[in-house]
Amino acid sequence: MMYGTPIYDIKPYIPYTDSHPDAATGFTADIPMRYRNVIIPDDILERIPEDKLEEIKNVLAEDPRPQYQNDPERQYGFWIEEYEVTFRVPNPDTIAVIDITREK
Repeated sequence: MMYGTPIYDIKPYIPYTDSHPDAATGFTADIPMRYRNVIIPDDILERIPEDKLEEIKNVLAEDPRPQYQNDPERQYGFWIEEYEVTFRVPNPDTIAVIDITREK
């Protein structure tokens, strides 16, 4: 990228997150919102502040994986603020947290 080059963010309109209630949804209208059960081991629960834990659970419940990923053995991860979250999806209804570590 070069200084001054415009950056375009082209994405589908999703009514529950965007702010134009009268806009058409296009192909995303046929994609149901599905929430997963989130399992976090007790030893991890004890290390994470309750407010951060709630944020992490909410992100995980919406399944942050790419839609084309379906390998139950694969480990996925993401950062939320200073926390790195590692998880698996052993079945279509469950997100299993492997670890949550805090960057120091």
